[in-house]
Amino acid sequence: MERHPLGSQSFLPVTQNDDHSYLVVVAPSFCKTEDDIVNNLCAFVAKGFTGVTYAKGVWHHPLISLDRVSDFIVIDRKGPGNNCDVINLTQKITVKF
Repeated sequence: MERHPLGSQSFLPVTQNDDHSYLVVVAPSFCKTEDDIVNNLCAFVAKGFTGVTYAKGVWHHPLISLDRVSDFIVIDRKGPGNNCDVINLTQKITVKF
């Protein structure tokens, strides 16, 4: 999981169509540890050309295409300072939908 403490980040699918979907996995910015993140995870299915924007500090997993390999345009902050915190999850997570 990663978060960007200095700015938001947006993803816009460019190779999807209305029948394709991808998984969005997030956790609130107040999470400080792996257990906090795991206990507060939310997952959503996005379809077609629906984009997502993560607010500053929101933990998120890289997007997971569910139907095929997909490309996304990424809009990110440019500027000084470390804008990426990473926590590697060691616990197995299962998403049921």
